[in-house]
Amino acid sequence: MNYRRYWNRYKVKIISFSIIFLIFYVFLTSKSNININIKQKKSLSNIGFNEIDIQYEINKYNQLKIEYQLTGIILHWKRLNGVQQLVKTMLEYEDLFPNILIWNNNPEKKLTFKELAIENNSRIEIFNSDVNIKDQAKYRACQLAKTKACFYVDDDWDMKMYMKSLYSNFLLEPTILHSITDQFTYFTNLMWTFFDKTIDLHTGFSWIGCGSVFTRENAVRHLKYLNYFLDNNANRGKMY
Repeated sequence: MNYRRYWNRYKVKIISFSIIFLIFYVFLTSKSNININIKQKKSLSNIGFNEIDIQYEINKYNQLKIEYQLTGIILHWKRLNGVQQLVKTMLEYEDLFPNILIWNNNPEKKLTFKELAIENNSRIEIFNSDVNIKDQAKYRACQLAKTKACFYVDDDWDMKMYMKSLYSNFLLEPTILHSITDQFTYFTNLMWTFFDKTIDLHTGFSWIGCGSVFTRENAVRHLKYLNYFLDNNANRGKMY
């Protein structure tokens, strides 16, 4: 018996059968995917995700982007290199930061565009404070902003990876503070989170230096609370 000839015929049958099986499998899979997509569309339609609702949400989101444009807030004290880097980043993203405000907390140094190593730019405003008001400057600077929202980040932090997503998250609920931080700091912040149903208390602390977005209105309100509860500079020094 010619085993070689028999084996060649057998191989042809195996290959033919494999091709037919593959075509049949692809057909079944594609048909299954079509059915799944149809079911998904029906399911989304049943819970209200139709084209009209989707378009409404898109229009709402775009309107919020127009209403809540950002002013990038940068504090300067000693880390000039960090400030320069942040300014460079914010200038690159003009669509995200149409305005930039730099608050100089160092009364011994007058900050200029030359110090920042950039040319005079109409998007940038520099405020040289006569005294160091420490962390209050974050909110004082936002109070001076020409936009309804502010984006603050410390001058030793790189926020490129998440600044757009943080802003998008803010637009979902612009009335509250939105911030991001590392895992260790997040769980540390929980130590300053307090709940009391009897007086409807639900409050907490957020470290905003890694990146945060808040409204100018909330910044002004924070300053009012600061003046009300800490009525002198000694008390304020203890807080900051």
